[in-house]
Amino acid sequence: GIRDRDVTGVQTCALPIYDENQLTNGIIGPIIVMPSGAKFDPETDKTFLFALGPQNPFGPVVLLNGLPQPTAMQLRTRTKYRFRLINISTAFGSLRVALKNNGALISWRLLKKDGADLPEAFTSQLSPADLQVSVGETYDVEFETNDPQQILLEGSNPDGRRASQVLNFTASATR
Repeated sequence: GIRDRDVTGVQTCALPIYDENQLTNGIIGPIIVMPSGAKFDPETDKTFLFALGPQNPFGPVVLLNGLPQPTAMQLRTRTKYRFRLINISTAFGSLRVALKNNGALISWRLLKKDGADLPEAFTSQLSPADLQVSVGETYDVEFETNDPQQILLEGSNPDGRRASQVLNFTASATR
């Protein structure tokens, strides 16, 4: 459990609590650890937690923030968002997480892996918004768009089970 973890000197990361009984019964959530002096901003720090849902009658279900298809999230254009992508399932070792516009991959900027800053070679440029997030892994990515649009964040496993959330970007006031 979380009580056993030493987080001294940890960069921003999410620490999932691993208890299969809790995970498969919906008692889940990340603990976000911020560096000293940093503040979590719920307006721009968005957490997407992928987990395993009830298995009856159709077998395991991929959940995103507790639901197979959460309601659309309303976001603003011209705003940098940090998306934390976390896989705390007990069975989806090769969960693919992607960001798409009309079915086509778009781009994001990789920032962190499991709380550790990634080398500049990864963070200095945009990359296709498609990652394999294994059990227990966390990725932080940055996304910003200047155009109002509807984007789909989707997590899927090899057998085709998926969870997705629509991200609606609407025009924000000019900065």
